[in-house]
Amino acid sequence: MKTLLLFAIFIGLALALCTTTYVVNQLQQEKAAIDDAALTPQQKRIAALVKMLSDENPDDRASTAYKLGGIGKEAVPAILKALKDKNDNVRVGAVWALTSVKPLSKEFIPVLLEAAKDHSVEMRRVAFEALSHFDPTPIQLERALLTELKNSPPMRSTVIVILERLGAEDASTIAALESCLHDQDDMVRWFAARALHKAGPEAKVAYLGLTKVLNDKRIDVVHEAAPCLATISRQHRDKAIAALIVKLKSNEDVDRFAAAEAVGDVGPVAHAAVPTLIELLKDDREIRKNVVMALGRIGPLARLAVPLLLKMLEEKDDLENDTKFEAAWALQRIAPDDEKVFAAVINAASEYAKDSKRPEWRRRDAIYILQRYGKKAHSALPALQKALKSSSPTSRIAAAEAYVKLGGNPKEVIPTLLSDLGKEDVRRDGSFPDTQGDAAEVLGTLGSAAKEAIPPLLKSLNAKEFHLPGRIQVAHALVRIDPTEQTAVAMTALQNLIQDEYQKGAEDAAVALVEFGEKAVPILIEMLKDERRGRRRSAALALGAIGTPAKGALSVLHKAYKDAPVSVRRSVVEACGKIDATSSRQFLLTALNDPAWSVREAAVFSLGRDSFPTKAVIDAIKTMLQDKDVDIQASARETLEKIRKSQ
Repeated sequence: MKTLLLFAIFIGLALALCTTTYVVNQLQQEKAAIDDAALTPQQKRIAALVKMLSDENPDDRASTAYKLGGIGKEAVPAILKALKDKNDNVRVGAVWALTSVKPLSKEFIPVLLEAAKDHSVEMRRVAFEALSHFDPTPIQLERALLTELKNSPPMRSTVIVILERLGAEDASTIAALESCLHDQDDMVRWFAARALHKAGPEAKVAYLGLTKVLNDKRIDVVHEAAPCLATISRQHRDKAIAALIVKLKSNEDVDRFAAAEAVGDVGPVAHAAVPTLIELLKDDREIRKNVVMALGRIGPLARLAVPLLLKMLEEKDDLENDTKFEAAWALQRIAPDDEKVFAAVINAASEYAKDSKRPEWRRRDAIYILQRYGKKAHSALPALQKALKSSSPTSRIAAAEAYVKLGGNPKEVIPTLLSDLGKEDVRRDGSFPDTQGDAAEVLGTLGSAAKEAIPPLLKSLNAKEFHLPGRIQVAHALVRIDPTEQTAVAMTALQNLIQDEYQKGAEDAAVALVEFGEKAVPILIEMLKDERRGRRRSAALALGAIGTPAKGALSVLHKAYKDAPVSVRRSVVEACGKIDATSSRQFLLTALNDPAWSVREAAVFSLGRDSFPTKAVIDAIKTMLQDKDVDIQASARETLEKIRKSQ
């Protein structure tokens, strides 16, 4: 009886619980329905997209995140809430969505830095990627990346790529990258060597690590480490080139192929490799291509290869074999003044330029060879006239430029160039060059003869979808065609690019402003104050290129030196030397004590430009003969000898 009573009580409680659960669910559904009814269509869309972030398919998740971020500020509260979700996919998707909200807000930085500490590797990866898009770079980012590099092996490749993208070059970053050269993961070693290569002069402090990987089992690591070491350190250059010569003699095709390419990257200082390269001219066709290109990049110091390269011009040719073109390209660079070479190269390049069966990009490159010879190659004008009728805009534009440089009438090419303003072409790598900009650049070289091009050029300059490099080319063209009327228009266009968010566009615009001389100085002075990546360095380099007319920028340059990254300090010191080393004497003497070797070396060379070097200047340079860096000692000797000869 007691058992039945207990059973009855249990059943009653269960029924009550079910009833209560049902009622609660009903109430929740009714509340959700009420809440849903209160949502705007946009809010409903946001909620639906947040739910979709849990999708297992990464492509679908990315697409959803992009759509969510594209909604803008209205979606931010929901995205921030999703960052706290228990589902890893939702949190990762929320980070991507946050970075898709334009414009990027600095308010997101603390949230993303916190996300970069998440237990999920993928979450940390996307958080760091997102943070790398902020410009200027968040102060805490580089430190956080170095901590991640040290503590998380699965993240090392990603972190190194981001550090490379940020242009990180301080001592702690270089040391961290050097330590990665010893990593067991082949990709990590390759990424580290590549990042050091791109870091420039400051990578020299990692010379021990770079020297050790010259014998790495992976040729792609050597391919980055050897050119890096050869170009940044005179002291260790021979070791790097010797390592590449060993790889050129390897039994492995891939080693010889990559080593030949690396020798070409090093350039003339790799001339010790010439005898080995000559031996490899008998190698496999693909390897031989890199060998020929390397010889061409070494230049006149590869003159021993001329007889064999001339023989290559006589080989049987076919559409699949570009031996003749490659040999012609190299010969022009090795022996530009040799009459026998000239005749052979002109003949080969002319054949390529007019052969409609050849790929358009190869015909275009042959035209560039003809163009380098100028009027001396006037016999190639008929071939260029045929190339002007090519179906490819890039070939037509190249032919138009070469035609004029070889002595043809500018008026004959203007119709072709005007017709190509606004057309697109496809490069051999599948990318789309700015044909409009290329046509504009050539029109600019024609000067006042191309005045009829000004209206379409102005139209191009104001087109919203116009490619950034193209804008720079058009601005240059306008000034060259009509400097009196178009200088202000062109300078405004370049100033807008400098102020825009695109780093490459700003850097290229600074280079373009050099042509305007003193008129560009105020714009570049403002650029010196811009802390976004690449701006200050580019402004300093441009002011240095302008030279003495930029004297009004000296005081601003001196201020820009303080607390700046190494590359900025180096560029400022170089610029001061080119503008007026005498007026900057005290500043340059102080720069001799900079912790970065490349800045100290730049200060030595800049002091060597002093028109009236005092005893204090000479004595200061003499102290650099005792610098701990061997290359600086050599630079000091060279500078002192230069001063001695000038007195």
